[in-house]
Amino acid sequence: MLQQPELLAPAGSLETLKYAVMYGADAVYCALPEFGMRAAPVNLTVGELHEGCIFAHARGKKVYLTLNTLLTDRELPAAAKVAEECSGLGVDAVLVQDLGMFRVLRQVAPDMPVHASTQMTLHNLDGVKMAADLGLTRAVLSRELSRDQIEYICQRAPIEIEVFAHGALCMCYSGQCFLSSVICGRSGNRGLCAQPCRLKYGWMDKADAYPLSLKDLSLAGHLRELRRMGVACVKLEGRMKRPEYVAVVTGIYARAIKEDREPTEEELEQLRAAFSRQGFTQGYYLDQQGPDMFGVREETREPKELFAAARNTYQSGEAQRVPVTFYAMLRPGEPARVG
Repeated sequence: MLQQPELLAPAGSLETLKYAVMYGADAVYCALPEFGMRAAPVNLTVGELHEGCIFAHARGKKVYLTLNTLLTDRELPAAAKVAEECSGLGVDAVLVQDLGMFRVLRQVAPDMPVHASTQMTLHNLDGVKMAADLGLTRAVLSRELSRDQIEYICQRAPIEIEVFAHGALCMCYSGQCFLSSVICGRSGNRGLCAQPCRLKYGWMDKADAYPLSLKDLSLAGHLRELRRMGVACVKLEGRMKRPEYVAVVTGIYARAIKEDREPTEEELEQLRAAFSRQGFTQGYYLDQQGPDMFGVREETREPKELFAAARNTYQSGEAQRVPVTFYAMLRPGEPARVG
């Protein structure tokens, strides 16, 4: 029987981490203020990361830490200190892009599982095998691959394969964009992308089109296919999104994966309402690149009722219960004992 893929949800804050766990994520990924591909404020403090690990582990979930920026030589000592500190907090794995960061991890936390971030641009089997040879335990594939390419890699990969299933797409191969750095002086490979691909461009003095803005990816409708391929982890993008958004998207994917089905039409509409850029695209996945892949975020009303429902469920208590085993001993003439 094919194993269900792990559902990995984003956590840009401790509150979002708790939302994701309560709404069915098997694991969450987050970052500290340093070295994490998303600039503050969508990061956790060391104390929050520790609390998040305790919260997640008590419910049988995992926490992955992203240390996936490109580092300068002078930053390596600080990165080593961060990695060593995090290894004692209960983090289940670390995602890296920089092989220098990977070497640091092997020195300060040799037993820590390390995943190859999508920023490594692993887009073929040779790249995945290289990652495995280095000692990485999972590869997050580039988002630009087709399902045929994903399946080919999954069937032959010596390590786990993780695939993005929902969220923003860049107008470039993952980890290879320098547009923000050139135009704005803010490197996307340093967690400071200014998202210039979302701006208007045109000829002469007329900027009236969005030729670089891709719609968000959504593989809702292909979840059973991903499972059949052998994808080990289905990943949701969105560490900069609000907790209610993460709750809605995580809940829909979690229910569908658990029940071995695709989202219903009502759930698909909820995904669109939560956030989309004139709908979603599967252009890369279906190997059907073209104009239909492009879209922008339209001025629409916030889905207040949808987000309010997610918030109310969270605030009313645990959506999932944690099993507890206890015993009681009652004997005549002795105090009752419960443990």
